Amino acid sequence: MNANPCVLILTASYGNGHLQASKALYQQFLEQGIERVKIVNLMKEGHPFINLITTTLINTSVKSSRFGFDYYGWCYYLTRETKQTALFQKSMTYLGQRKLRELIEQEQPDVVVNTFPFGASPEVCSSMGF
Repeated sequence: MNANPCVLILTASYGNGHLQASKALYQQFLEQGIERVKIVNLMKEGHPFINLITTTLINTSVKSSRFGFDYYGWCYYLTRETKQTALFQKSMTYLGQRKLRELIEQEQPDVVVNTFPFGASPEVCSSMGF
């Protein structure tokens, strides 16, 4: 591996866990002497409009769950077993692939770490040698 590797950490701002995991990894890489670390919210970068809508709904869900409407939980359980062949899933994966390829070409990372289950990540990363 490169003496000063470049690390790309992919995340999304759905809930706080993905962001906190990314920040913890970032800090740990810095403590290990790896200075070229970048956190990217792939959902925000690849799908800005969809990201705006979904993060707004999820943030609103915290308030609305007090009234019995748990949007975050409902979306999680509804989409957790979505097949890769579903039209929405295919379109999101395609858009994510394009943005992720751009990021990898731009940043030239030695390592890609994913803290959010993006459908595009495994395919793109394996095709690009990660």
